[in-house]
Amino acid sequence: MRIGGGFDGSNIYNIAEVNTNHFCCEMKPEIPSMFKYPDHHGYWFFLKVENAHGKEVTIDITNCDWMPSHWKYYRPVLTYSDPNILNNHRWERIDNAKQHNNTFRFIHRYIEDFAWVALRYPYTYTYHQAYLKRLMDHPLMEVKTIAKTRGGRDLDMVVITNPDVHSTKKKTVIIYAREHGVEQEGSWVSQGIIDFLLSETPEAVALRGISIFLIIPILLPDSVWFGRCADPYTGGLISYDFTREDIDSMSMVESKAIWGKLMDMASKGNPVDICISLHSPHGWEENVWSHLHDSIKWRDGKKLNKAIFSYSNGFTKRGPEYRWGRFSLTGRCAKEFKSIALLFEINQHAKRRFLFIDDLRTIGESICKGIHDYYFRSV
Repeated sequence: MRIGGGFDGSNIYNIAEVNTNHFCCEMKPEIPSMFKYPDHHGYWFFLKVENAHGKEVTIDITNCDWMPSHWKYYRPVLTYSDPNILNNHRWERIDNAKQHNNTFRFIHRYIEDFAWVALRYPYTYTYHQAYLKRLMDHPLMEVKTIAKTRGGRDLDMVVITNPDVHSTKKKTVIIYAREHGVEQEGSWVSQGIIDFLLSETPEAVALRGISIFLIIPILLPDSVWFGRCADPYTGGLISYDFTREDIDSMSMVESKAIWGKLMDMASKGNPVDICISLHSPHGWEENVWSHLHDSIKWRDGKKLNKAIFSYSNGFTKRGPEYRWGRFSLTGRCAKEFKSIALLFEINQHAKRRFLFIDDLRTIGESICKGIHDYYFRSV
């Protein structure tokens, strides 16, 4: 029996065997970090259990120091096939889990030798690259590698539109996820958005005719690879970079590439009309809840939010709440282009509704259908 890490998306270390089939480990701290508390974004773990067939194993995550009460409702998930590979994975929930002080303990009996266990469904950089490769030749979609990260990874933007309609007649919608690298749910929602927009449903066909969708499922590939929240090389957060005065004063490769692309599109007659950021909250908050820029196009933002929520039946939801939409790329787009700026928190671990991967993809469909109704119907 052993517990391992060191692969794409994993962030555990200091692994020790306490007793037979009982292990403890820690989440790697955010070092370097521009925060006062290097551990304060420790809300993600991803590990591999080896030689576990038929054994009941206890695993303790011992450094849940940042808001430890948030772990009360968390239930880890596991799969017996490598989640870094594009595959139809069967996920199980580990219900025997509890939090005590700064330790999160889960106990499970494994039915195969190897299992991958994570706090949230992992959406790794490796998986993402395989997913994009599968869709690479689709006639309605273009994958643009807009930058190479400091770690040499691709920053990919998915562009979906109807190429037969002249671009200056179209709205630009940008949707992105993983502004905090460990917040997995947004990437699964992005996948649902992409799959829906490439479908032949009437709403998808209509949206492709009037819009250019720019989708970035992984905003910080290096952070995702190392299982970190912030940039693993500088400790910086990209949200702060977007608040800088101009592109020359931005310090991160990713922010410069994205802002440069949006400014280029605006110069060609396609300024950003809607900007949506996808995050994951902490603790047991609702499945879907939203923040809205409170001073620019907030009435239109409320209409769009209402339209999206109308397709979110079955999920717990709240919002929109004001203020947070001001920050990061959403706030920058609102100020520069007068865009609708929305930030959605997507929570797999909500107290009254635990989500599965198909649920997360369905939320992506809900966002697309809401945008459709905002443009085509009075909502």
